[in-house]
Amino acid sequence: MSHASFTVMEEPYVYGFHAERADGIVVEVVECGVGEWDVFLTRGGHVVASSVKAHGAWGSGYGSRAEAWKIARELMI
Repeated sequence: MSHASFTVMEEPYVYGFHAERADGIVVEVVECGVGEWDVFLTRGGHVVASSVKAHGAWGSGYGSRAEAWKIARELMI
Protein backbone atom coordinates (compact mmCIF):
# COMPACT_ATOMS: atom_id res chain seq x y z
CA MET A 1 0.00 0.00 0.00
CA SER A 2 1.49 3.34 -1.00
CA HIS A 3 1.25 6.75 0.60
CA ALA A 4 -0.95 7.77 -2.37
CA SER A 5 -4.06 6.33 -0.68
CA PHE A 6 -3.52 8.53 2.39
CA THR A 7 -4.68 12.15 2.38
CA VAL A 8 -3.82 15.06 4.65
CA MET A 9 -6.14 15.40 7.64
CA GLU A 10 -8.03 18.67 7.69
CA GLU A 11 -8.80 18.80 11.40
CA PRO A 12 -7.72 21.99 13.19
CA TYR A 13 -4.48 21.65 15.18
CA VAL A 14 -3.84 18.12 13.87
CA TYR A 15 -0.99 17.18 11.55
CA GLY A 16 -1.47 13.77 10.05
CA PHE A 17 -2.78 11.62 7.26
CA HIS A 18 -5.72 9.25 6.93
CA ALA A 19 -7.14 6.58 4.64
CA GLU A 20 -10.33 4.54 4.82
CA ARG A 21 -10.23 0.76 4.55
CA ALA A 22 -12.87 -1.29 2.72
CA ASP A 23 -14.48 -2.20 6.06
CA GLY A 24 -15.08 1.48 6.96
CA ILE A 25 -12.26 1.74 9.51
CA VAL A 26 -10.07 4.81 9.04
CA VAL A 27 -6.31 4.45 9.60
CA GLU A 28 -4.76 7.69 10.89
CA VAL A 29 -1.04 8.51 11.13
CA VAL A 30 -0.73 11.50 13.48
CA GLU A 31 2.15 13.59 14.80
CA CYS A 32 1.38 13.88 18.53
CA GLY A 33 4.45 15.95 19.39
CA VAL A 34 7.60 17.07 17.63
CA GLY A 35 8.91 13.88 16.05
CA GLU A 36 6.44 11.74 18.03
CA TRP A 37 4.02 9.77 15.85
CA ASP A 38 1.18 7.37 16.59
CA VAL A 39 -1.31 5.32 14.57
CA PHE A 40 -5.04 5.22 15.32
CA LEU A 41 -8.01 3.32 13.96
CA THR A 42 -11.25 5.31 13.96
CA ARG A 43 -14.85 4.82 12.94
CA GLY A 44 -17.40 7.59 12.79
CA GLY A 45 -14.89 10.04 14.26
CA HIS A 46 -14.26 7.93 17.37
CA VAL A 47 -10.96 6.21 18.17
CA VAL A 48 -11.54 2.47 18.34
CA ALA A 49 -7.88 1.46 18.69
CA SER A 50 -4.33 2.66 18.65
CA SER A 51 -1.42 0.51 17.62
CA VAL A 52 -0.72 -2.09 20.31
CA LYS A 53 2.43 -3.01 18.40
CA ALA A 54 3.56 0.59 18.62
CA HIS A 55 2.91 1.00 22.33
CA GLY A 56 4.65 -2.25 23.19
CA ALA A 57 7.67 -1.54 21.04
CA TRP A 58 8.00 2.19 21.69
CA GLY A 59 7.44 2.24 25.44
CA SER A 60 6.57 5.96 25.45
CA GLY A 61 3.63 5.32 23.14
CA TYR A 62 5.18 7.31 20.30
CA GLY A 63 7.55 6.39 17.53
CA SER A 64 9.24 7.83 14.52
CA ARG A 65 7.42 8.89 11.39
CA ALA A 66 8.91 5.93 9.49
CA GLU A 67 7.76 3.41 12.11
CA ALA A 68 4.25 4.88 12.20
CA TRP A 69 3.95 4.75 8.41
CA LYS A 70 5.09 1.12 8.37
CA ILE A 71 2.36 0.17 10.83
CA ALA A 72 -0.26 2.25 8.98
CA ARG A 73 0.53 0.54 5.67
CA GLU A 74 0.25 -2.88 7.35
CA LEU A 75 -3.16 -1.92 8.76
CA MET A 76 -4.44 -0.95 5.31
CA ILE A 77 -4.03 -4.49 3.99
